Formats: sequence, C-alpha cells, structure tokens
Amino acid sequence: MPFSLQAILIGGTSHVGKSTLADALAERLGWAQLSTDGLGRHPGRPWQDAPAPVLEFYERLSPETIHWFLKMHHENMWRQVRPMIEAERAAGRPFVLEGAALRPAFVAPLLSTQVFGVLLHAPDAFLVERMRTAAAYETRGVAERVPIDAFIDRSLRGERRPSRRGAGGRAPGGRRVGRAGGGRSLRRAGEPGDGAADPRPADVAALKRAFHSRATPDAKPVPTFAGAA
Repeated sequence: MPFSLQAILIGGTSHVGKSTLADALAERLGWAQLSTDGLGRHPGRPWQDAPAPVLEFYERLSPETIHWFLKMHHENMWRQVRPMIEAERAAGRPFVLEGAALRPAFVAPLLSTQVFGVLLHAPDAFLVERMRTAAAYETRGVAERVPIDAFIDRSLRGERRPSRRGAGGRAPGGRRVGRAGGGRSLRRAGEPGDGAADPRPADVAALKRAFHSRATPDAKPVPTFAGAA
C-alpha cells in the first residue's frame, strides 16, 4: 500500500459487496468508512417497505427508462460526492468511500498515487442470488416479484457495462476486481451507448412520484427530468 495513499474509492452495482469490502479495509487500515448512500434519494430496493409510487416505478417503466434514471441519479449525486472527497482529502483524513454512484467515468480523473479506485464485479448468478435472498424472493407472490425482477434487471444492466478505454490509457491506481481473483485496470472515458435512453414524456410523472416518495428531511433537491414541464 503506497505510503502517500489517502483514499480508496469502491464502486460497483447493487449487492456486489462494496460495503463489505469497505468495512474490512477501513477496519484494517484504521480509516474512516464513508458511503454515498445518504447523499441523494432514489426509489431504491422495492422490498424495503416500498410505498406504492416506488412499486409503480419498477412495475410500469421500461427497463431502459429505469436504467436511464439510475444513470441520471448518479450524475446528480456526483456533484455532491466529488466535493466530499476533496474536503476529506484537504482535511488530511484518510478514508474508504463506497457507493454505486462511484462510476468509472467519474472516478478515473481522480486516481493517483494518493487515490486508489476499485470497481467490483461479480457473475450475474451471484448477484441474482444475493438480491433474491435479501428480498425473500421465494416467499413472494407472482405480483410481488415483478418489481423485484425489475430491480435485479436494472442492477445487472449496470454490471454488464464497464467503461471503455479512452485516449488517456490506463488510469493510475485503478483496478477492476473479479470474484475469481485477479483484476483489470479501471479505465478512463465515459459510458456511451449504454442503452440508457431518455424516458418517454408519459413516464416522467411516475418517475417524479417514485422519487418524492423516498424523500427524507435532509434530502437534496429533485433533479430535472427530461420532458418535465
């Protein structure tokens, strides 16, 4: 571990093991363990006391629209995440930060000998099993499984789309870690052609209802939706 290291950023799709790894690293290193989970609101998992608008979000919207919304959500969150990273580094507090919002395209420009990036990856079967177990899938009725299946599909879509190598080449301090061991470099560049199409205007109202239903007293402003008035 480089002596100058100040931060470890861990990204990956839902249920891939980000918090487990972050907890273990933070405990081993004696560093603070941080998460992006509390920085923004999103419909989230449809099995944790999900209100009706959240179920509607997963039941009504197309897989492409659900994926689009997650991508926009992460882009909005990054406006909060990057200043948080910079503030922790400026204060000289070493930390481990995890969250699905830590997309390779956002993290790659920050990587250096002081900031290390990890993108966790797992086989689809592993992720499906973890999510179904968390949702008590086998005890659910047919109708209850519909939003759970949509959430799983959304998560697997993100897992199948690693970023491409750009002109900048290999990013220093970046790794893509597989469950079977070994790893590949975390790559620069954005995520074009990922199928996250803008939603149909008819879907915007459902998106906003689901988003507001997860609001908390300290929640951040609602993002601007494409097609919204």
